[in-house]
Amino acid sequence: MGSKRMLDEQTETAVFSMKRGEVSEVVRGRDGYRIFKVEEMVDEKQKSLDEVKDQILQTLRKEKARAEASRSADDAFYSLFRSRDLEKFAQEKDIPIKTTGYFKEGDEISDIGRNLLSIPILSL
Repeated sequence: MGSKRMLDEQTETAVFSMKRGEVSEVVRGRDGYRIFKVEEMVDEKQKSLDEVKDQILQTLRKEKARAEASRSADDAFYSLFRSRDLEKFAQEKDIPIKTTGYFKEGDEISDIGRNLLSIPILSL
């Protein structure tokens, strides 16, 4: 179910006083009524730095990459908003301009892929 810190007080009291295999009475929570069944109990354990170091580094790298991509996208947007010159911007940044044929949502697009939600679209 999670840790105690994620639950409201009434739910926490009900769930953490139960034994394995027990089914609770009806419990009123913040967002409705619930019934719980305890299937497994696992002792909470704090992991060592060595156990989570790689995961932390991976998360930090992703956050840094996301921040850099966002900063680059903002810079491109404001530069293009001011100049309205896509060809000049692409030449200065050494970015090739490619033209696609018509496509519909979900189509595979050569050199882009399928996930258009992650691609900023500028209209000048």
